[in-house]
Amino acid sequence: MRFVRTTVVLLLGVLSACRPSPVLRVSRGRAFEERSIAAEAYAAYVRGRLFEHQNDSVHAAEQYRSVLSSDPQSLEAMVRLAAISCSRSPAESAAWWAKAEQLDAESPIM
Repeated sequence: MRFVRTTVVLLLGVLSACRPSPVLRVSRGRAFEERSIAAEAYAAYVRGRLFEHQNDSVHAAEQYRSVLSSDPQSLEAMVRLAAISCSRSPAESAAWWAKAEQLDAESPIM
């Protein structure tokens, strides 16, 4: 019985360590806690930014949509989609801004 109890306690400890912990992020001089981000979403976001710097908004938008498929609450991806869709589709841009604002209107990235 003692073995089972010890195993359960160890298992609970391991499982609690596996849950994502918040991360500290600094933006525009302000520090705030935020949820952790999946590696796939982070990589897609970086690729999107690289495409933007190459003036390739089509591929950038694909990457930001990829971010949202693995991290549907990515405010950063929504804001980038809103920004790059301004010139070709103001209605789409407004929809992304509205969605981002619903998630967190007080975020420093807004």
